[in-house]
Amino acid sequence: MSGRESQRTTSQPPEPTVAGLFVLPVEVRYRIFKLVLAVPDSLYLFQDRGSPLESFMPYKPHAWLALLYTCRRLSYEARSVLYGANRFTLEEVEIANYRSNILRSFIKGIGSVNAGFLSNLRISFPATERVHGQEGEIRLREDDLQNLQLLQNKCTGLGTLEALIYGQSCQYLITEDQDNPQFAYDLLAKIDSEFRKIASLGTIIVRYCSGSPDSSIRDFLESMGWVVLVGGP
Repeated sequence: MSGRESQRTTSQPPEPTVAGLFVLPVEVRYRIFKLVLAVPDSLYLFQDRGSPLESFMPYKPHAWLALLYTCRRLSYEARSVLYGANRFTLEEVEIANYRSNILRSFIKGIGSVNAGFLSNLRISFPATERVHGQEGEIRLREDDLQNLQLLQNKCTGLGTLEALIYGQSCQYLITEDQDNPQFAYDLLAKIDSEFRKIASLGTIIVRYCSGSPDSSIRDFLESMGWVVLVGGP
């Protein structure tokens, strides 16, 4: 047997290339990407003071993001599924005079194109602050108002927004202020109007991670079309 014949006999079939995926219909490719990239739990994002943004998920598949590092076209399609098919939970940290702004760090880190793919976000419920020099006046905190504007401008594909309520930071969302019962409704209506400026938004969820709303507060939230959940992850 000649050397050429030996080489022909022992050679292996060529490895399939990424180009083979593009032979498949786009719907099939996206189905494959979803099987690989969509995870059952939230992807949790957090950031300690002075540290870069970090992520966590209860179960991380092996070579989970390999599809993103193949070729430009495949990466674009895969990223649209990664950000569009998963739920991202932004775990804000607030201690003393410091509050992280994970949303801003996240959007800056992934870029405008990927931000436009996001479809499901969980954020802390917008916080309030007292108006200096105006006793009894409370407004949305400036950084949270800016975050809502960031969602409106960058997250153009957002379909579900879930706002998480922890502890007593939003007491007006639990019990009516007996001295000014209209206050909570006016502020909630303002927040609702900001949420509704996200043109793609279809579902607004408010989740009470601790505490439970009075029936009057719940009724008002539901009258605006919000889904009210108590407890849970």
